[in-house]
Amino acid sequence: MASQNESELDETILYTNSEELGNVLYALTQPNNNDLRRATLLIRKFLDKPEAIMPLVQQIETSQHAEVRQVAAVYLREQIEEFYKKVPADIKPKLKGFLITKL
Repeated sequence: MASQNESELDETILYTNSEELGNVLYALTQPNNNDLRRATLLIRKFLDKPEAIMPLVQQIETSQHAEVRQVAAVYLREQIEEFYKKVPADIKPKLKGFLITKL
């Protein structure tokens, strides 16, 4: 991950690219300061929108890395209270079922 300032980072790919989100979440668990700094800036921007909930759920369901699943679950727990009311009605039953079985 290259060093960039906050204004140059584009978090929008994280909403649609599961692999890239997984890479960012994984970087949050690694000791490389440059990667950690970039990942922290990206994840902060990513978590500002309710659209972050379902990609986090997907990481918990599908990631091969336990540390990625754990970090995604922590962020999901932090975001769910604030954004649950904004989740589309057709997705709420699936999300609720997932939360009951996984968390």
